[in-house]
Amino acid sequence: MPLTFAIASALQRHRSDSNVKRQLHPDFPLANVLSPKNFERYDEGLIRAILLMNVTRHELGSQASIDTRDYLLAQMRKDNQSMVAGAILGAFGRRGVPPISVEAFMNHFDGFLPKSDLFRTASALGLPQPPSTNSG
Repeated sequence: MPLTFAIASALQRHRSDSNVKRQLHPDFPLANVLSPKNFERYDEGLIRAILLMNVTRHELGSQASIDTRDYLLAQMRKDNQSMVAGAILGAFGRRGVPPISVEAFMNHFDGFLPKSDLFRTASALGLPQPPSTNSG
């Protein structure tokens, strides 16, 4: 809890920095967003998960949110990173990161969720289904 509070407070301080050029402000003309490098810089899964839970997709930026999502998906199977999987699930649910295909979701989360729940969870999250190849 203290780490969550510290990170959330730091993000809020960044959002309201008196120097407008340093503010976390994802709108034109400043477009200061949280760089994916922040998720690379801190290699502790707890810190990455807390960061992801406390920023909005808008604050991650358009391209940066895709880069952050892909980086975290690739990292979540490494030592001390499994809690990142829960944070990404939450981010998908609140639209905090761009969606991935159901197939990609099932590949990434196989082993984190029971096989019987993978497709159901992807559907509940509203992840895009592959186009049907059934023709009539």
